[in-house]
Amino acid sequence: MKLYIKLNQHRLFRHWQDLLPKGYSDLQPLLKSLQGSPNALDYHANVEAGEILTQQSERLFYKQAPLKKLVTGLYYGNDTCEHLLPSPEQLTSVVDACLQAHLRLVLVLPPLTAHNQAAMEALFPCLPSDAEVVVNDWGALALVQAQEGIKPLAGRLFHRVQRSAFVDELQPTDASPEQLAQQQHLRLLPEYSDPTFRAAFKEMGIGRVALDNDNHLLDWCEEAPRLHLDIYYPYRYLSLARACDTAAHYDARHGHFPLTSCPRYCEKTAVSLPSDTHRHLLQRNNAFYKLALPLDLPSAVTRNKRNRLIWEPML
Repeated sequence: MKLYIKLNQHRLFRHWQDLLPKGYSDLQPLLKSLQGSPNALDYHANVEAGEILTQQSERLFYKQAPLKKLVTGLYYGNDTCEHLLPSPEQLTSVVDACLQAHLRLVLVLPPLTAHNQAAMEALFPCLPSDAEVVVNDWGALALVQAQEGIKPLAGRLFHRVQRSAFVDELQPTDASPEQLAQQQHLRLLPEYSDPTFRAAFKEMGIGRVALDNDNHLLDWCEEAPRLHLDIYYPYRYLSLARACDTAAHYDARHGHFPLTSCPRYCEKTAVSLPSDTHRHLLQRNNAFYKLALPLDLPSAVTRNKRNRLIWEPML
C-alpha cells in the first residue's frame, strides 16, 4: 500500500511535511497550535478530533501497517465544494513543487455545476501530461475523459453506499449477533462489490475508486474485474449540501446558496458537534464527517501494493 497526503486547502500545501506520520506521536498539541499562534499553520482545525486521535494513537496506521515511510504523492483539492477550487496559479505552484520533490500529484475535484465549469477547465492546462484527477460527479468525469492523457479516478462521493454515522442506532436491540452482523454487512456494502458495476467502471477507463476506512467488507476487492482502492483516513465522509450554513451564518445577504461567487467563510471555521454517545460529528466547509473508529486498517487493503492510503488529518 502506498501513502499519499491529502491537502484540502492551498494554505496546507506550504506545510505539508508537517502532516507526515513521523511527526504524529501526539496530534492534540499540533492541532491546538493551529489556533492563535502567529507561527502556526494558518488553518482552522477540529481540535476535539485531534484529542480522540491522540487517545487512540497506538491504533493509527503507521503504528501497525508496513507502509513506506516516504510519501508517494499528494492529493490536492477539496472534494465537496466547487467554490473551493484552486486557482491556476495555485495549482501550478503545487505541480512545480511536486516535480522538484519527486512526488506524484493527484488533483481532486468536487461535484460541479455550470457556474464553475470554466474554472475547472482552466486547471487542465496546468497539469502534467500523465496526471490523475479525482472526480466526484458524472459531468466532471466526462470533462476529464475529454482531456488527452489525464486519468480519472472515482472519488468517495461518486458511488452510493449507506453512510454509517448512525448505523448502531438503526439496529434492532432484539436481533441476534448473527443478524446484526448481516445488517452491518448490507448497510456498508458499496456498489463496487458488484462485479457488473466494477466492469462498467473499467470500461469507462476508471481503475481506481475511493472508500472511507469504514469497516466495509472488502472480500470483493481481490476479485475480478479488479479495482484498486483509495482509502481515505482517518475521517469518514457523511454528507454534503449545496446549502451552506457557514456562508449564511457569516453574512445572511449571501444566503445558504452561494452560486457564482462565495466569500469562503468556511476557511475560517471548523465546527464540532459533540455528543455523549458515539455521534461526534465534525463540519468542514459544506460537509459533515466523523472519525472512522476503529482506526485499524483491513489487511485485504494494506497488502495490495497498488492500493493507496489517503492520509488527511486536517479536514
